[in-house]
Amino acid sequence: MNNKIKAFAILPVAAALTFFGLQAVSASFAATTGVGETAATTGADATTIEDCEWYLTGVSDSLTLTSADSLEYIGDDLTLTDSDADVNVYFSGTDTEDQRCSFYDDVRGAGVDVTWDGVAFTTGTVDDSLDWNLGLALETGGGVSSLDVDYDKATCDEEFTAGGAVSITDSSPTPLTPASITNMATQGFTPSAVGGGATFAKCTLNATYTVVLPGGRTPANPGASYVFTGPGLTTTITVNEVTP
Repeated sequence: MNNKIKAFAILPVAAALTFFGLQAVSASFAATTGVGETAATTGADATTIEDCEWYLTGVSDSLTLTSADSLEYIGDDLTLTDSDADVNVYFSGTDTEDQRCSFYDDVRGAGVDVTWDGVAFTTGTVDDSLDWNLGLALETGGGVSSLDVDYDKATCDEEFTAGGAVSITDSSPTPLTPASITNMATQGFTPSAVGGGATFAKCTLNATYTVVLPGGRTPANPGASYVFTGPGLTTTITVNEVTP
Protein backbone atom coordinates (compact mmCIF):
# COMPACT_ATOMS: atom_id res chain seq x y z
CA MET A 1 0.00 0.00 0.00
CA ASN A 2 1.29 3.35 -0.97
CA ASN A 3 1.70 5.90 1.79
CA LYS A 4 0.65 9.32 0.80
CA ILE A 5 2.42 12.30 2.25
CA LYS A 6 -0.09 14.64 3.77
CA ALA A 7 0.70 18.33 3.35
CA PHE A 8 -0.59 20.78 5.87
CA ALA A 9 -0.61 24.41 4.77
CA ILE A 10 -0.68 26.58 7.85
CA LEU A 11 -1.89 29.95 6.75
CA PRO A 12 -0.41 33.08 8.37
CA VAL A 13 -2.64 34.47 11.08
CA ALA A 14 -2.54 38.10 12.15
CA ALA A 15 -4.40 39.77 14.97
CA ALA A 16 -4.80 43.53 14.96
CA LEU A 17 -5.70 44.70 18.44
CA THR A 18 -5.94 48.14 20.01
CA PHE A 19 -5.11 48.52 23.68
CA PHE A 20 -5.20 51.90 25.39
CA GLY A 21 -2.24 52.32 27.63
CA LEU A 22 -0.10 49.39 26.47
CA GLN A 23 3.15 49.51 24.59
CA ALA A 24 3.21 47.96 21.11
CA VAL A 25 3.99 44.25 21.30
CA SER A 26 4.90 41.90 18.46
CA ALA A 27 5.95 38.26 18.40
CA SER A 28 6.77 35.73 15.71
CA PHE A 29 7.17 32.00 15.72
CA ALA A 30 8.78 29.94 12.96
CA ALA A 31 7.96 26.25 12.63
CA THR A 32 10.78 23.82 11.90
CA THR A 33 10.74 23.30 8.17
CA GLY A 34 10.40 19.86 6.73
CA VAL A 35 8.68 17.89 4.03
CA GLY A 36 5.09 19.05 3.73
CA GLU A 37 5.48 21.84 6.31
CA THR A 38 5.09 25.61 5.88
CA ALA A 39 6.49 28.24 8.27
CA ALA A 40 3.90 30.57 9.80
CA THR A 41 4.12 33.86 11.70
CA THR A 42 1.73 35.54 14.10
CA GLY A 43 1.73 39.17 15.23
CA ALA A 44 -0.12 41.71 17.33
CA ASP A 45 -0.37 45.48 17.08
CA ALA A 46 -1.22 47.79 19.98
CA THR A 47 -1.75 51.56 19.87
CA THR A 48 -0.72 53.75 22.81
CA ILE A 49 -1.81 57.21 23.88
CA GLU A 50 0.27 60.10 25.16
CA ASP A 51 1.72 60.09 28.64
CA CYS A 52 -0.02 62.56 31.00
CA GLU A 53 2.23 65.51 31.83
CA TRP A 54 1.76 68.56 34.07
CA TYR A 55 1.92 72.01 32.48
CA LEU A 56 2.10 75.61 33.72
CA THR A 57 1.11 78.54 31.49
CA GLY A 58 0.24 82.22 31.79
CA VAL A 59 3.17 83.32 33.98
CA SER A 60 4.42 86.76 32.93
CA ASP A 61 8.04 87.27 31.89
CA SER A 62 8.19 90.48 33.89
CA LEU A 63 6.11 92.50 36.32
CA THR A 64 6.08 96.28 36.65
CA LEU A 65 4.65 97.49 39.94
CA THR A 66 3.28 101.02 39.79
CA SER A 67 1.06 103.31 41.81
CA ALA A 68 -2.58 102.47 41.09
CA ASP A 69 -3.54 106.16 41.20
CA SER A 70 -0.39 107.42 39.41
CA LEU A 71 0.69 109.08 42.64
CA GLU A 72 4.18 110.49 42.99
CA TYR A 73 6.49 109.73 45.85
CA ILE A 74 6.35 112.67 48.25
CA GLY A 75 8.15 111.12 51.19
CA ASP A 76 5.18 109.04 52.37
CA ASP A 77 4.80 105.27 52.10
CA LEU A 78 3.88 104.58 48.45
CA THR A 79 2.03 101.38 47.46
CA LEU A 80 2.97 99.85 44.09
CA THR A 81 0.99 97.00 42.48
CA ASP A 82 0.71 94.75 39.42
CA SER A 83 -1.24 91.62 38.54
CA ASP A 84 -0.66 88.32 36.76
CA ALA A 85 -3.98 87.01 35.45
CA ASP A 86 -4.78 83.46 34.40
CA VAL A 87 -1.86 81.44 35.70
CA ASN A 88 -2.92 77.93 34.66
CA VAL A 89 -1.79 74.56 35.99
CA TYR A 90 -3.15 71.36 34.43
CA PHE A 91 -2.25 67.92 33.16
CA SER A 92 -2.89 66.75 29.61
CA GLY A 93 -1.47 64.61 26.83
CA THR A 94 0.09 67.72 25.23
CA ASP A 95 0.50 71.38 26.20
CA THR A 96 -3.04 71.85 24.88
CA GLU A 97 -5.61 71.28 27.62
CA ASP A 98 -7.91 68.23 27.69
CA GLN A 99 -5.91 65.94 25.39
CA ARG A 100 -6.47 62.25 26.22
CA CYS A 101 -3.55 60.61 27.99
CA SER A 102 -2.57 58.01 30.57
CA PHE A 103 -0.40 58.07 33.69
CA TYR A 104 0.40 54.40 33.00
CA ASP A 105 -0.15 53.33 36.61
CA ASP A 106 2.15 56.09 37.86
CA VAL A 107 -0.36 58.78 38.86
CA ARG A 108 1.33 61.92 40.17
CA GLY A 109 -0.02 65.14 41.56
CA ALA A 110 1.89 68.41 41.37
CA GLY A 111 2.50 71.77 43.00
CA VAL A 112 3.17 75.30 41.81
CA ASP A 113 6.32 76.54 43.53
CA VAL A 114 7.42 80.18 43.64
CA THR A 115 11.01 81.04 44.61
CA TRP A 116 12.86 84.35 44.55
CA ASP A 117 16.37 85.67 44.49
CA GLY A 118 17.28 88.77 46.47
CA VAL A 119 15.21 91.09 48.64
CA ALA A 120 16.35 94.49 47.33
CA PHE A 121 14.74 97.11 45.07
CA THR A 122 17.53 99.12 43.44
CA THR A 123 17.94 101.52 40.52
CA GLY A 124 21.30 100.03 39.59
CA THR A 125 22.73 103.54 39.28
CA VAL A 126 24.87 105.78 41.46
CA ASP A 127 21.65 107.36 42.73
CA ASP A 128 20.64 104.91 45.44
CA SER A 129 18.79 107.48 47.55
CA LEU A 130 15.48 105.59 47.31
CA ASP A 131 16.80 102.02 47.10
CA TRP A 132 15.37 99.76 49.78
CA ASN A 133 15.28 96.19 51.04
CA LEU A 134 12.24 94.13 51.96
CA GLY A 135 11.95 94.17 55.73
CA LEU A 136 12.75 97.90 56.00
CA ALA A 137 10.50 99.71 58.49
CA LEU A 138 7.62 101.71 57.01
CA GLU A 139 6.89 105.29 57.98
CA THR A 140 3.39 104.55 59.27
CA GLY A 141 1.63 101.57 60.80
CA GLY A 142 4.66 100.06 62.48
CA GLY A 143 5.10 97.45 59.74
CA VAL A 144 7.89 96.63 57.34
CA SER A 145 8.10 96.68 53.55
CA SER A 146 7.17 93.32 52.06
CA LEU A 147 6.32 91.92 48.66
CA ASP A 148 2.74 90.73 49.17
CA VAL A 149 1.29 88.24 46.71
CA ASP A 150 -2.44 87.52 46.76
CA TYR A 151 -3.35 84.36 44.86
CA ASP A 152 -7.03 84.37 43.96
CA LYS A 153 -8.44 80.89 43.29
CA ALA A 154 -10.36 81.56 40.08
CA THR A 155 -11.57 78.50 38.13
CA CYS A 156 -10.09 75.61 40.07
CA ASP A 157 -11.06 71.98 40.73
CA GLU A 158 -11.92 71.39 44.38
CA GLU A 159 -9.20 68.71 44.58
CA PHE A 160 -6.59 71.50 44.53
CA THR A 161 -5.34 73.29 47.61
CA ALA A 162 -5.02 76.77 46.16
CA GLY A 163 -5.26 80.48 46.79
CA GLY A 164 -4.33 82.63 49.76
CA ALA A 165 -2.03 85.56 50.43
CA VAL A 166 1.66 85.52 51.33
CA SER A 167 4.21 88.15 52.29
CA ILE A 168 7.83 87.97 51.16
CA THR A 169 10.29 89.74 53.44
CA ASP A 170 14.01 89.42 54.02
CA SER A 171 13.43 86.33 56.19
CA SER A 172 10.55 84.53 54.47
CA PRO A 173 11.05 80.80 53.79
CA THR A 174 11.12 79.62 50.20
CA PRO A 175 9.35 78.28 48.20
CA LEU A 176 5.76 79.49 48.23
CA THR A 177 3.21 76.96 46.98
CA PRO A 178 0.04 78.77 45.82
CA ALA A 179 -1.53 75.62 44.31
CA SER A 180 -1.05 71.89 44.79
CA ILE A 181 -2.83 68.56 44.33
CA THR A 182 -1.94 65.21 45.89
CA ASN A 183 -1.25 61.95 44.08
CA MET A 184 -4.39 60.43 45.59
CA ALA A 185 -6.61 63.33 44.51
CA THR A 186 -5.24 63.09 40.97
CA GLN A 187 -6.36 59.45 40.82
CA GLY A 188 -9.98 60.64 40.79
CA PHE A 189 -9.66 61.89 37.20
CA THR A 190 -10.10 59.72 34.09
CA PRO A 191 -7.91 61.22 31.33
CA SER A 192 -7.93 58.07 29.16
CA ALA A 193 -11.70 57.55 29.08
CA VAL A 194 -13.32 57.46 25.63
CA GLY A 195 -16.61 58.77 24.35
CA GLY A 196 -16.23 62.22 25.88
CA GLY A 197 -15.81 60.83 29.38
CA ALA A 198 -12.21 61.94 29.92
CA THR A 199 -11.61 64.31 32.86
CA PHE A 200 -8.53 66.40 33.68
CA ALA A 201 -7.31 68.29 36.76
CA LYS A 202 -6.81 72.01 36.24
CA CYS A 203 -6.61 75.22 38.23
CA THR A 204 -6.44 78.91 37.29
CA LEU A 205 -4.99 81.50 39.65
CA ASN A 206 -5.04 85.28 39.45
CA ALA A 207 -2.09 86.82 41.28
CA THR A 208 -1.79 90.38 42.54
CA TYR A 209 1.62 91.71 43.65
CA THR A 210 2.00 94.62 46.07
CA VAL A 211 5.05 96.31 47.59
CA VAL A 212 5.42 99.52 49.60
CA LEU A 213 8.23 101.99 48.95
CA PRO A 214 9.01 103.18 52.50
CA GLY A 215 8.39 106.82 53.34
CA GLY A 216 10.69 109.18 55.14
CA ARG A 217 13.19 109.26 52.27
CA THR A 218 14.48 112.17 50.17
CA PRO A 219 15.30 111.54 46.49
CA ALA A 220 18.67 112.85 45.29
CA ASN A 221 16.98 114.00 42.07
CA PRO A 222 13.53 115.39 42.90
CA GLY A 223 11.23 115.38 39.87
CA ALA A 224 13.02 112.42 38.25
CA SER A 225 11.45 109.02 37.56
CA TYR A 226 13.00 106.17 39.54
CA VAL A 227 12.89 102.68 38.03
CA PHE A 228 13.77 99.88 40.41
CA THR A 229 14.72 96.27 39.78
CA GLY A 230 13.35 94.01 42.48
CA PRO A 231 13.66 90.34 43.42
CA GLY A 232 13.41 87.84 40.58
CA LEU A 233 10.45 85.48 40.99
CA THR A 234 10.61 81.99 39.48
CA THR A 235 7.40 79.98 39.14
CA THR A 236 7.69 76.27 38.39
CA ILE A 237 5.46 73.21 38.26
CA THR A 238 6.90 70.45 40.45
CA VAL A 239 5.67 66.88 40.05
CA ASN A 240 5.13 65.03 43.34
CA GLU A 241 7.36 62.21 44.45
CA VAL A 242 6.00 58.67 44.74
CA THR A 243 4.17 58.15 48.03
CA PRO A 244 5.72 55.23 49.96
